[in-house]
Amino acid sequence: MAQYKLGCKDMGGMDCEFTTTGETTDEVKQNLYAHAQEVHKDVIASMPEDKMKEMDQLMDKILQEQN
Repeated sequence: MAQYKLGCKDMGGMDCEFTTTGETTDEVKQNLYAHAQEVHKDVIASMPEDKMKEMDQLMDKILQEQN
């Protein structure tokens, strides 16, 4: 089974070394969102809904490229 990997730096603009891995894209996205809610909550709280959607689409694109 594929192993997926995604980190804050992949999302651009973050000077954060956090990276997560998982066997599914959903697992990796959930881990990254959980990290962001805990460590970058100020950024997430101020992010407009359209930017959140763009971030989600970027995650999907990066993870699909790993398949």
